[in-house]
Amino acid sequence: MLNIVRRKEADAALRHAYSEMEEKVEKRTEELSSALADLRLVNKEMANEVDQRRVAEKKLRLFKRLVELSPDMVALVNSKYTYVMVNDSYVKLFDKPKDFFIGKSIFDVAGKEVFHVHSRTLIDSVLAGSTGRFESWVELPRLGKRFFSVVYHPVESTVDGERLVSITAS
Repeated sequence: MLNIVRRKEADAALRHAYSEMEEKVEKRTEELSSALADLRLVNKEMANEVDQRRVAEKKLRLFKRLVELSPDMVALVNSKYTYVMVNDSYVKLFDKPKDFFIGKSIFDVAGKEVFHVHSRTLIDSVLAGSTGRFESWVELPRLGKRFFSVVYHPVESTVDGERLVSITAS
């Protein structure tokens, strides 16, 4: 008789433990299902961001190509009057490789007069919020004297923490 009572008690304890275990498994399954739904949402958002980035990168490549192919001379300079970027027209007119310009100051590339008379003042003005412009005859090494209309615009980006100015000459 004692064995039967003990067996019933053990059976009841086993059913109770099984019931508790089932509740824990159900609760953990719900938690995991919720986490999986969250992960799926994050994954969908990330895929959307990747798609947007691909579109933006494609537009950027197209924009860079347009700037490179422009017959106008296009350059970006920073607030230290140093070239950050030049296009192919700049390279052709000055008859120098792109590496010649990047990291050099306008003073070093265009000379003392162009820098002090035009560029420095206009860049400072543009960095203060306006658009600058000048027209002048410029002596080019291979081509001789040419007339240029030059426009300076602020750029709403920075490179290495430096504010930028675009210079377009035609």
